[in-house]
Amino acid sequence: MSANRLPLRLLLIAALAIGAALAVGLVVGALNTMLEFHARVMAMPLWLRLPLIVAAACAVGGLGLLFWRLARPARRRLPPLREPPQRAEVDARVEALRQREVDTAALEAELHELDRRRADGEVYVAVFGEISTGKSSLIGALAPDQAPATDPRGGTTRRVATYRGRLASGRSLVLADVPGTGEVDGAAREALARDEALRAHVVAVVAASDLTARQDSELRWLAGFGKPLLLVLNKIDQFDAAERHALIGALERRYAGLVAALVPVSAGGLERFERRLADGRIEKIERERLPAVEPLAAALDRYAAHGAAALEPAREAAVLTRVEERRAALERDAAAREADAIVVRYTRRAVVGAMARSRPAATWSSRARSAPR
Repeated sequence: MSANRLPLRLLLIAALAIGAALAVGLVVGALNTMLEFHARVMAMPLWLRLPLIVAAACAVGGLGLLFWRLARPARRRLPPLREPPQRAEVDARVEALRQREVDTAALEAELHELDRRRADGEVYVAVFGEISTGKSSLIGALAPDQAPATDPRGGTTRRVATYRGRLASGRSLVLADVPGTGEVDGAAREALARDEALRAHVVAVVAASDLTARQDSELRWLAGFGKPLLLVLNKIDQFDAAERHALIGALERRYAGLVAALVPVSAGGLERFERRLADGRIEKIERERLPAVEPLAAALDRYAAHGAAALEPAREAAVLTRVEERRAALERDAAAREADAIVVRYTRRAVVGAMARSRPAATWSSRARSAPR
């Protein structure tokens, strides 16, 4: 077998030698051409040499600029802010839809909730994010007197619940614990979470690591409403110093100008792990991790200091935009039903008319058959 491999190795060595010789020849030929070109340029008179040098420099610069434009990573543009509808227009359109006997109870309830929150003057904060990112534990750290029940299993929050938190400055705010997104068969709960995020004055988007494509899309969707948006990096204590520095730097570069602040925190919560004892037995340990949420509390305090009235225009615009989207969907459904009803009505009339026109002939025929001969 070694005798059979020998010619193959010789062919491979010969091919490599030929390739190396060709590469050296190309390099030598290119250098020779460049030297000849340089010699010819230097032999030209100065008045002809300078324009040629300037033209060559412009060509090289243009090629470099083209390469840089093609090679650089594309910048993600910020989503354009939506032009919000006016309240009077939304009320009129909802009333017109109700006159067409369309069920507008959900839209009217949303508008009523908008007015109620404006009247109570509270600052509402929606804690939004995927399941298992520690949203409930985060709320528990901000509102320890009304801490929601936490569970290490993901997806245990099934409805929107509100808790009153009090900051170190003495200012209060209302924290909304919403169902987590990204849960299998959780489309209805995700809709609840998104609606509550639009009702809030401030949205805290909670993540426990780098954002997935789905989380990135949700963050940009929320940013499109122009409300204060905080990216909360939870469970930061689970990363070492190098990982923490790299992750925070990457998120800050990616979402600069999109979020108001990137806030690394550790919400604490229940921690469960197993420990092997000296005698070989496995001991299950359950303990509470101490929370460290001061950066988030400070960021929320800055918004609470302005008061709900200063944050109300963006919140109202987000809610009205959502109400208008749902109203337009109901209007399309109503138009489709009305069109179907018109088709059914005209079809029925056509069938009845055809039957009426054919009835006299049928009656005459039956009379002719029954007449005595």
